[in-house]
Amino acid sequence: MYKENAYFFFSIFWGTSAFLSNNKYEEVVVPVKQFKNLTIQDDFMFAKVMTANLELTKKAIEVITGRKVEDIQFHKAQYTTNPYIEAKGTRFDVLLEGDDVRYDIEMQVRKQNDLTQRNTYYTSMLVVDSLRKGMSYKELPHIFVIFICIFDPFDVGKERYIASERLCSEGKDITDEVNYNGGYDKIYLNAGSVKPTHTEGNKDLTNFLEYIRNNVISDELTEEMNNLVENTRINAEVELEYMTLEEKLNEFKAEGKQEQAIETATKMLLDGNYSMNQIIKLSSLSEKEIEELRLKLKDRVS
Repeated sequence: MYKENAYFFFSIFWGTSAFLSNNKYEEVVVPVKQFKNLTIQDDFMFAKVMTANLELTKKAIEVITGRKVEDIQFHKAQYTTNPYIEAKGTRFDVLLEGDDVRYDIEMQVRKQNDLTQRNTYYTSMLVVDSLRKGMSYKELPHIFVIFICIFDPFDVGKERYIASERLCSEGKDITDEVNYNGGYDKIYLNAGSVKPTHTEGNKDLTNFLEYIRNNVISDELTEEMNNLVENTRINAEVELEYMTLEEKLNEFKAEGKQEQAIETATKMLLDGNYSMNQIIKLSSLSEKEIEELRLKLKDRVS
């Protein structure tokens, strides 16, 4: 259906999530671990391990997808795709390059209710980014978006879930009959704390997930991964890189919190039904900051 060559992305996302609850802004922060306590489940460590050795990376891809991977190579680091200025940018820390397939693999630690939509977004971003000027649609690569979840993404006790586009007519699946290729596969792996009640009979996949889950070393691949984790933990240069990244993360948190506070105060000012004390309490801005914002909005505030 498609060649063995591939593009392979590792996506690393750092930051905080936020929501409005009872009209109040709340920030959900995932604490940053000490470097010595990082495990394979942490994005930073996962990326370091999986980009340290090309052959190990190829083995992991083959275990996850069940397909042979031949000619791939590291292309460049911190690759960012954002085809539209107002679109939500996606940063890919490492790109492995081949001909007509792309793989995006990332760790999902927290269970959220937008998992499938998130996967769809990453898939579409890769599709758009793949179609360069002058290319025909037929040249689009096949996309694999792989989520390694530290939970059971669908709560039915399976090891692996694969979503592929199928073609149906009059209630009959004719995908294979007409040789239809939807252009993507979305793979969700279950590395949750509770072992799956059903395995696919793929011992390599079971071992891989058990290492992600509990750091259990049971074969050559997991031993290689664990050795890289241990070696990374004692690498002073990598520790400094991690600490620098943590500092940047804290800056992003502060900027994001301030932006959300301004957005909350703006909505309340435009609504016109909130007192100064209420706006201060719900936005956490000072009275001076709110008055300055009111002046900026004077033509819109009643």
